Amino acid sequence: MYQDRLNILRGKTLNNCNKKWASKYRQVNKVLDISFGEICWCIGSVYCEMKFKPNILEDVINDTYGAPALVTKYSDSETDEIMLEDESGRVLLSGDLISNEKNNELFITGVVIGVLGQETVDGSFEVLEICYPEPLNVPKSISMGNNNGRGTKVAIVSGLNIDSENFDFKRLNQLQEYLIGDLITNSEIGRLIIAGNSISKAKSPEDFNNDISNKLTIFEKFLTNVCKSIPIDLMPGFNDPSDKSWPQQPINKAIFSNSSEVYFNSEMIVNVTNPCLLYYNGVKFLGTSGENVNDIFKYHIKKNIERINVLEATLKWQDIAPTAPDTLWSYPYEDNNPFLFKSEWPKVYFVGNQPRFMFSKINLSSDPNNKDNEITCICVPEFSSTGEIVILDLDTKDVETVNFD
Repeated sequence: MYQDRLNILRGKTLNNCNKKWASKYRQVNKVLDISFGEICWCIGSVYCEMKFKPNILEDVINDTYGAPALVTKYSDSETDEIMLEDESGRVLLSGDLISNEKNNELFITGVVIGVLGQETVDGSFEVLEICYPEPLNVPKSISMGNNNGRGTKVAIVSGLNIDSENFDFKRLNQLQEYLIGDLITNSEIGRLIIAGNSISKAKSPEDFNNDISNKLTIFEKFLTNVCKSIPIDLMPGFNDPSDKSWPQQPINKAIFSNSSEVYFNSEMIVNVTNPCLLYYNGVKFLGTSGENVNDIFKYHIKKNIERINVLEATLKWQDIAPTAPDTLWSYPYEDNNPFLFKSEWPKVYFVGNQPRFMFSKINLSSDPNNKDNEITCICVPEFSSTGEIVILDLDTKDVETVNFD
């Protein structure tokens, strides 16, 4: 899977490197061919050797393969090593770009980059400059008029974490009343996206069936009440009843009662994958339930990195899940990696189940002054801990939150 990723992104990165460096410096085709005393450049995949990063090979050898340990951070600043690898081998990367806290460069396992630098006395490669794959296109938003009478705003919520015990039902009811227009007149909202983790984790394996059944009953009532007013895109998350490997398949409508079948058949509730591509009112959305950003964030060692920086970085890398399958569970794609951007970026990129709301508008195109090339990036907060949902205006791409606390 990593080899296929390198093969796909190497050509795009090579084009960008040639524009920047080919006229001045020599390209080295293999990392092991780097020679001492010469400034040169090469292309490869980043590999991070970190003290607390899970290693599946060690787990198999030690016969401990199973559920991963709950690790909140993979890094240890004193022992971390960042390398560049290709088919020939690996070289250790060094220099201020790697270690300096003042820059926002992220080095994550699986990211394909070009590096300009020179070999040092100790055999490492001092990085002087970094190059990423050449920019993609950003699709233009297409106005769809009155959008069939529905509003031009999209509500995004994640991390409802519905539970049958010790749960804030009042806040969930307020959210429901807000979305259907009982709390305030809300005709501008034309769609709801539920970005994963709609129910909480199972309390215990022994009580799994009863536990999940009670939660789904509450969740189904919420869904059917809301979808009578606005359509819903329902995305699974790691806690939800779907497979645990990326990309997660849609939540099967069969787990809900027969009474809700009419809403699924009429597409008032649409089950989507995680990650998912959505098109609404002429705008291309890419969304995830947050597992990719949560895993990448465990790698970072620089204090000034925020989660919104991770979203922006995945666009720059043209890969939303570089850590799959190393530390992010993934289906083993051999020659068709669905996590790569092939020809264009989305217009809106959101990631659910984040600690707090953040958003930015980023332009990675060759024409930074053209606002048509801006991508709206959104960190959607976990509703169960923040009480917040995100409202996106499709016309202006302005983003705001509504807080139910």
